[in-house]
Amino acid sequence: MFKQFASVKIRAIMGARGQESHQVADLLAPFVGADQAGRLVSSLGFSSVRYFPKGVTMGDAATKAALTLYEREQLSGSDFDACIFVTQSPNSTVPANTFVYQPQLGLSKDCLFLDTIQGCAGYVYGLFMASAFIASGLVQRVLLLVGDTSDLAHNLTPDFAAAHPEVQLSNAAIFGDGAAATILEYDETATPSSYLIDNYGESAEVVRDDLMTCMTLRADPLSFKPQLLHIDGTALARFAMQDVRSNIATICEHTGYTTQDLSYCISHQANRVMLKSLERSLKADSGFVPFLAEHIGNTSSASIPLALSEHSSNLTRIKSYPTLLTGYGVGLCVASGIVDLRSTTIYDPIEL
Repeated sequence: MFKQFASVKIRAIMGARGQESHQVADLLAPFVGADQAGRLVSSLGFSSVRYFPKGVTMGDAATKAALTLYEREQLSGSDFDACIFVTQSPNSTVPANTFVYQPQLGLSKDCLFLDTIQGCAGYVYGLFMASAFIASGLVQRVLLLVGDTSDLAHNLTPDFAAAHPEVQLSNAAIFGDGAAATILEYDETATPSSYLIDNYGESAEVVRDDLMTCMTLRADPLSFKPQLLHIDGTALARFAMQDVRSNIATICEHTGYTTQDLSYCISHQANRVMLKSLERSLKADSGFVPFLAEHIGNTSSASIPLALSEHSSNLTRIKSYPTLLTGYGVGLCVASGIVDLRSTTIYDPIEL
């Protein structure tokens, strides 16, 4: 689906990351050996991964980022007409996160709530939905909250590995925790934004996690073995090189942009080798698809806003050119947006 939206401004972005971190090589060495651990770090690009304290959820972190944004932008919860929560690790499914955090966020009773289960494409999906609400005239200002608690380091012990031989240890070691809050609002002077979303449900098994699902709860425990996080890396890499590249080429064709007209492609931070391969497939200049997650890990739906929040001072071209945001992964799904961040205030991340 390709759509353009006028009069929608991305006003402010703030990420939330963990204070604590672990070294990926140290975590993996007991299971795969020091040499193999070093090779994995070198190829995937994640040297350390940040995580929230064990009792902190994605909702807690996103809400703290939102409240900090309120203060910085001199807003309150009553200034928002809608709140969108995007995650694949909600506090609970009943009630949804928006209701759980409504009191803390100070959202009014007539504020529109929407909770969406999405992973690595979730941030761009959320921007699309918020923009559609605003452009339709339904609302004036939207609070978009995204993030996931994907870090498994606290479980990655010899006993856990023995009990769950199906768990891919390299994947368990590179996922971090992250969240972000974004404010979008009506602004008749805003540069139009463009989005393209493609979904590939026939490839749903490429990235799968059955933990905490109704299928797990309702299945015969003797016959059903829940699949903990499993990623078919070869299929996912092929998806990135073919379908993600095609998605980017198509949105550029629709909008008339080339990679030379755009500041960067801020991609979901899957891993360094995948982003470099994507950059080459686009025939773009070096640095067009930067890898920005070496010291934070793959944070799923939070990876794009966290990359912006952590590195905006170094991403100088953002203030001069439109920016391409591309999220892709579980679904499978790819969502791209060409947005104007030139007047967006991008704050340094808070830490929990």
